[in-house]
Amino acid sequence: MSLFGLIAHVLGWVAFALAGWKGGQTERLGAAVLVCDYLLTIGVARLPIAAPHRAAMLAPLLTALALIWMSFRLDRWWLLVAAAAVCLCGLVTLLEILRPDVSLYAALSAQLGLWAVTYLALIAGVAERWLAAERPASRWWKFPLPSRSAS
Repeated sequence: MSLFGLIAHVLGWVAFALAGWKGGQTERLGAAVLVCDYLLTIGVARLPIAAPHRAAMLAPLLTALALIWMSFRLDRWWLLVAAAAVCLCGLVTLLEILRPDVSLYAALSAQLGLWAVTYLALIAGVAERWLAAERPASRWWKFPLPSRSAS
């Protein structure tokens, strides 16, 4: 894996962790959609078929539809940025299929850059919520402690 790929993956997991820690319901739902896409893409890309990276683009298609639906239903700007970046990932795959002179490495690098934009949009959505002093959706990472009675 290249350094650029490693940075994109680390950025993705940082975005998922921040959305789960400080994000609201919209950010957590978006992170859940992106985690499902991440895991589904890894699973499909490892299938023993001729062009697994092309088959793996079905997962971002579903992700793009989910993000577009969320952007119309929920009032967050970062969803539009993320949906646009994921749609452009699909167009990069289409370009690679239609133009054989575009190398696989160029297409994958473009897709990694667009996924980095998606993850940065999620981080910016969490940061916007934090800067507006909105509370996270819940405190699911802390377990309630039993109350001590004064006896």
